[in-house]
Amino acid sequence: MKVLNRVASNKQTGFTLIELVIVIVILGILAATAAPKFINLSSDANAAARSGVVGAVKSALALGHTKALLAGTDDGEVEIAGKLVNIVKSYPSVAADGDGTTATGAATLAFNLAYLLDIDKLAANAEKDNSGPMTITIADNCTVTVTDTGDVNIPPVVGGDETGCP
Repeated sequence: MKVLNRVASNKQTGFTLIELVIVIVILGILAATAAPKFINLSSDANAAARSGVVGAVKSALALGHTKALLAGTDDGEVEIAGKLVNIVKSYPSVAADGDGTTATGAATLAFNLAYLLDIDKLAANAEKDNSGPMTITIADNCTVTVTDTGDVNIPPVVGGDETGCP
C-alpha cells in the first residue's frame, strides 16, 4: 500500500507545454481563416445602406402614387404631411426641387421625391435639379439613381452603380 500512495502523490495536474502549443497553433489557424470575413466590413455596410435607400425610394414612390390616386391627379401637387409634393405622371417628381411651403400651383415650388425619403443629410448627398434623375451617393461607385419614366402610372426607374458596394 505504501508504494501505491507514493505513485498517486507524484501525479501532476495541468497542461504540458506541448498541449498548450498545439492549442495556440489551432487558435492561430482559426483566426487566420476567420479574419478576412471581418476585414471587409465597409463594403458590406455600403451594400446594406444601398439596399435600405432602394427600399426607402420604392416606399416613397408608392406613398406618393397612392396620395396622387386619392387626390385624382396625374400632374400637379398633393399635400403629404403638411408639405406640397410635386406629382408628375402620377408619381412624385424626381426633378422638381422647391421649398414646398406655399400652395401656388407652380410645380417648381413643391417638394420632390427627396422630401418623402426623409434620409439624414439627403440634401448633401443627393443631386437634385430640374433637369434629370436624382442621384443619392452612398460611397464611391455606390449610388442610387431615380429617373422619371414619363409615362402615367409607370413608376420611376430605380437604378444606380453597385460596383462599390458588392
